[in-house]
Amino acid sequence: MARDGETQEKMNRGVMNKRLIMATFLVDYADGHSVTYSATRAGVNRRTVWRWRQEDPTFDEAFQDAREQGTDKYEEKLYDLAMQGNVTAITWGLRMRGRFGGPQVIQDPDGPVDASVEELAQRALDHGYVARAD
Repeated sequence: MARDGETQEKMNRGVMNKRLIMATFLVDYADGHSVTYSATRAGVNRRTVWRWRQEDPTFDEAFQDAREQGTDKYEEKLYDLAMQGNVTAITWGLRMRGRFGGPQVIQDPDGPVDASVEELAQRALDHGYVARAD
């Protein structure tokens, strides 16, 4: 029969292991990987991650921070591609900045223009704001 000290030690190890697993997940997730990939690498199911978010406000806050960090990495890569003239990256960049589909009113050297996102991307190329990648 286990003594109280041994039981407490096992519980403490369990908590430490859980915290290590959570940290492992958060590192991969902040690096831009999906929830499923990050959970698998940490050795848990993605449903476990969602349960942790519901049960542990501190973990949920760390999860949200990790998501923002991962998104920032994608935005930086998208920006780099857009600055090389990648029209798809320009289009997605404009959409991420709130210019979702439909006519948009923008201010450019020729005055306000109603344009689709694709037209905005082309206008950015035309005015030399970005260069087309060859």
